[in-house]
Amino acid sequence: MKKVDENEICPCGSQKTYGQCCWNKDFEFHINDSGEINKAIRINNEFKEYVDEQLQTYREIFNRDPLPEEPIYLWSLVYSDEDYDDNIEEHLIREGFDASFIYAHKKTRLTVNEERKGLFTTEELFEWDQAIKEYENGLKSKDEPIRKIHKIQYYLEQLDFHIEQLLYQYHLLMHHQNQNLSQINFKDKIAPKNLLNFIITKNLKTIKAILKLHEAGFGTDCLNLIRSQLENYKELIGLKYSEQEFIRVATARIGLKWGTHEYCKNSNGKTDFRRIVEKLSGETTKLQGGHVTMENSPYDEDIVIYQKLQDLFSTFVHTDATSVSHFLDDQLEEFSSLKRSFKLEIPYYLMLINTLIVSELINSDYISKRSSLDLQVLIDRVVPIFKLLFEATSKHPEFSEIIANEEMSRILRIKHC
Repeated sequence: MKKVDENEICPCGSQKTYGQCCWNKDFEFHINDSGEINKAIRINNEFKEYVDEQLQTYREIFNRDPLPEEPIYLWSLVYSDEDYDDNIEEHLIREGFDASFIYAHKKTRLTVNEERKGLFTTEELFEWDQAIKEYENGLKSKDEPIRKIHKIQYYLEQLDFHIEQLLYQYHLLMHHQNQNLSQINFKDKIAPKNLLNFIITKNLKTIKAILKLHEAGFGTDCLNLIRSQLENYKELIGLKYSEQEFIRVATARIGLKWGTHEYCKNSNGKTDFRRIVEKLSGETTKLQGGHVTMENSPYDEDIVIYQKLQDLFSTFVHTDATSVSHFLDDQLEEFSSLKRSFKLEIPYYLMLINTLIVSELINSDYISKRSSLDLQVLIDRVVPIFKLLFEATSKHPEFSEIIANEEMSRILRIKHC
C-alpha cells in the first residue's frame, strides 16, 4: 500500500495534479498491491466501536467471521438504497434542512456542510454545488424540465395527502351504514345494501394494507392489491346497472359454500367452473367475467380503463416477463427483492380507482343523502388535482405513458362536470 504522489493526476477526476487538488483534504488516496486507488479516511473511536458491533452481530448469527467478499453490515442486504435514502431524508427533514440540501443529497448521495467539506474530493464538491444550483434553477424557471417534474410530483403528493381523507370518508360512511343496517343474512337472501356494505368494507381494509406495503416500499405488491380494488369497482358497476343478475351470481357463489349449489358438469363429465347450478331447483347461473360486467356501464371509457388497468396489474400478479425489470437491480444486474418501484404512482392509482368507486357510491340508492354529500366533498377536492395532473403529464414522456390517459380524463370529466 503506497500513497499517491502529489505530482500525479488527482484520482478524483478533476484532471489537476493531486498536489493542486485534493492534497490537503481530510483524506488520502492510496494505491493497493493490485494497483487500485482507494480513498482512505481516518476513523474515530466511535466508528470503530460500531464496526466491532457489526462484526459481533455477524458472528452471533453465522458462528463465523465474514468472508472477504461478504458485507460486514448485514443490514445492507436487507434494506435497499431507497430504504436508506428515505431514512436519511426523514432525518434531514426532522433536523430542519432546507429542500435544496435534501434534493442535492438524494441526487449525489453526499452530505456536504462546512464542517465536512474536507472529506470530499474536488469533483464531489462540484457535483454537490451543481445539484444545489439545479434545484434552485428548476424552481425559478417554468421552462426547465425539472420544474415540470416538481409540478407533477407536487400533484401526486396532493393525491397522497387526500388518502387520509378518503379513509375518514369511508369510515364515516360505514358508521352511518351500520346504524341503518338490515339483518345480515347471506345464506337465505342477499340484500343489495348488505352486499354494497360488504364491498365498501373489503375495499377499506385493502386500502389499509396497501398503505402498509407502500410505506415499506413494496410497490409491485401494492399493485396486486390495487387490482382487487379495481374488481370492487367492477362489482359496484354490476350492482348498479345489473342488480338482479349481480345478486343472482352472488347468491350462487355463496351457495357453493353453504352446499345449496354446485358447479355444473359439462358433456364430458368434467367440472365446468363457469356455471353453477342450484341443487333444489336445477336453476343454472353463468358466471360473468369482469369485462362482461363492465359492459353494463353506460360509459365506454369504463370498459377501456378496466382493460388497461387490468392488463397493467396482471403483469405483477402473474409471472409475466414484461415486469421482470422491477425485480432486477439496475446497477448490479442481478435479481433483487429490495428494489422499490412505483413510489409515486401507487397513491395515484389508489386515488384514481377510489375516485371512481366513490363516484358510484355517491349515486347509489343504498346510501343516505348526507353520506352522498360528504363523499362529494372529497370528489370536489381530488378531481381538479387529477385534471391538473393529466395536463402536466400529457407533454412529459417520463410520466405520460403511465399516468396521463385520455379515457381516465374523459370519465372523470363525464361523471364530475
